Amino acid sequence: MRKFVVITGGLGNQLFQIAGALSATDQAVNVVTCIGNPKLHAGELEVASLDFQQRVEFTKCKKRHYLSPLAFRLMLSLATTKKHISDKSLYCQALLLLAGTIFSVHLRTLVYPRISSGAGYDPKFRYATGNLFIGYFQSHRIHTSARDLLINAFNKIELKQLRPKGNSSKVLMHIRLGDYRSEPTFGVLNSKYFSSALKLLGKTRPISEISVFSDNAVEALKAIPSNYSDQIKVEELEDEPPLMTLCRMRGYESYILANSTFSWWAAYTSSPKNVFVPYPWFAAGDSPVELTPKSWIQVKRD
Repeated sequence: MRKFVVITGGLGNQLFQIAGALSATDQAVNVVTCIGNPKLHAGELEVASLDFQQRVEFTKCKKRHYLSPLAFRLMLSLATTKKHISDKSLYCQALLLLAGTIFSVHLRTLVYPRISSGAGYDPKFRYATGNLFIGYFQSHRIHTSARDLLINAFNKIELKQLRPKGNSSKVLMHIRLGDYRSEPTFGVLNSKYFSSALKLLGKTRPISEISVFSDNAVEALKAIPSNYSDQIKVEELEDEPPLMTLCRMRGYESYILANSTFSWWAAYTSSPKNVFVPYPWFAAGDSPVELTPKSWIQVKRD
């Protein structure tokens, strides 16, 4: 039976959803783009430009049905609750059957939802029933073959676009502001987090240059201690496609990440010596299970 995964959100989320699907099956995965709400750049789905070597196909459905997005949001809300639907209650099974019927009519093929438990790693997901994968899958527990596939895909994009990766002797700092100001669950990281991460990094190596990536460079600079002002280099983003920005963010020696899946992927697909991440990941609610490798250093956000 064909396997499908619904993608939604920004590029970082989309990559997790595809990686989660590839880790859950040895078959090719069909990516569904017309049920969720995946972000586009200039009208294009950037993740579709990556070369997944026939392991991933993007469905050509373009019509958006009224009921499908509603059913998807309901399934996604189940995916983020730790209770999940494993209780096998009649109510949950009826919801799955109803959603599966709606999705099957929309996609014109038989599908049944397989919902992840929580936003992070779900050890039971690979062995669950259902061929339409729904969840966030935000975890470093990605199958080796899927990780290698993604890294190779990024490398090919960089070669094709002649875009160099970050300097391997530098430090990357990602400060995400913009949309996070209106997302209290995520929360904007304060200057204390970045200062603590820089102090920890400074104990391991001299800091000669810090490349700052941010959606608001002027405000971002206020979060960095003034004694590092001479080392700061603000990377110009302008209207650069997110995929190209992500490629430029790869290849650094050290990373100080925002609580963002975007910079998470930059570090994960590189070979850094140090990665600093905020803990907890979210300002409110539970962090995704096994989101970061054990080698990444957690720094208190407040």
